[in-house]
Amino acid sequence: MTWPLSGETARNLVLGQLRKIGWGGDEDVAGRIADVLTTNAAAHAARLDCDGTPLRLVILPNSQLLIEVDDGTRDFPDFDKVVEGAPAVRGLWWVSHYRGRLTHYPLLDEQGETVGKTVQVLLPVSREEVA
Repeated sequence: MTWPLSGETARNLVLGQLRKIGWGGDEDVAGRIADVLTTNAAAHAARLDCDGTPLRLVILPNSQLLIEVDDGTRDFPDFDKVVEGAPAVRGLWWVSHYRGRLTHYPLLDEQGETVGKTVQVLLPVSREEVA
């Protein structure tokens, strides 16, 4: 699913959608992560040529949840530091707290030119699993 949105709206839509389709994981965790990703994209990245922030949810065959958010900034400053353990006051800290795996890759247009990036979090079905 793709929605153009940000922040609390992302959380509420993700909660509703995952409850509707019956994902086996913690919908509240997925909602919090979607909120953090879309809020960060809106606050720290350039906008894409669309309304809001595109958000996608993909349930993988192993039941893990992939949450993706696109933005118009090519780089991800301090990505390695964030992955190693962002300070608790920063939103991306929630990703490691919930055992998610944070990655990013270039977002390309139809001509293959980089126009931004996609930030993604892979969430396990349960916190005991390692994503």
